[in-house]
Amino acid sequence: MNDDSEFVSTGNVQVAPDDGTDQCPRYEVELDVLVRHDGVDRPRVVVNVSGEGVFAESIDHLPIGELVQLVVTLPEGSLQALATVERVVLAEEAAFVGGIPGLGLRFFLMDSELRERWDKYLADVGHGCAALPEDPSAHEHRQDVALMLSRRDKTQPRRRGRLALRVKSQEKKLAFYTSNVSQTGMFIPTTEPLALGSKFSMFVSHPATGREFSLDAEVRWVCQDGPDRDHGMGVMLLVPAGASDEEFLRFVNEG
Repeated sequence: MNDDSEFVSTGNVQVAPDDGTDQCPRYEVELDVLVRHDGVDRPRVVVNVSGEGVFAESIDHLPIGELVQLVVTLPEGSLQALATVERVVLAEEAAFVGGIPGLGLRFFLMDSELRERWDKYLADVGHGCAALPEDPSAHEHRQDVALMLSRRDKTQPRRRGRLALRVKSQEKKLAFYTSNVSQTGMFIPTTEPLALGSKFSMFVSHPATGREFSLDAEVRWVCQDGPDRDHGMGVMLLVPAGASDEEFLRFVNEG
């Protein structure tokens, strides 16, 4: 990377929730959906929705925190979105409480067009039915408080999710997983962080398709204190001046 290049930080990533304070109304629906994970398409049925995510009837036992791709069949056409597994209700648990086995799936990052389409769908649903009672265990349907992981930005809510990265710097090539992503950056766990202020290129691998997307970033803070699991670097995502990050966000959801 040429350190003389002009960059600006990303700033228009649509991350649900907005401010971490309001509850998200849930609505009972019936939507066909494909859950794509590990190269397999699983046809499932979504039984309730909110601005945060969906609950899909399913017998799958996917790991909490896993990223999956959703292809949701809306009345005006299909919608593709990346989501995190926030809750797993096993068949035996559902039978015990008289519920439905399934997956609570929370949207990861949404571009502006995707956010607009989903909000319009929810508005249409809300006109036709009342919101469901609050479910305290439904993490995919409620708003987060901000995670204090960036020392330069303590207000942006963050999404936990493991995205594979290849980092190319002047010194070395490294492979990482992110542990969380926010509106303006991400935290990369590593015991060998790059130097503070380093600018570098990285390639993000899509968890459903394996395709890669190139991004630029700058190391804004480094943690090397405490146990190894807490070590890492907070990086700010960069885009060329005058450019937009919508292309990256479309990649995140569509692959």
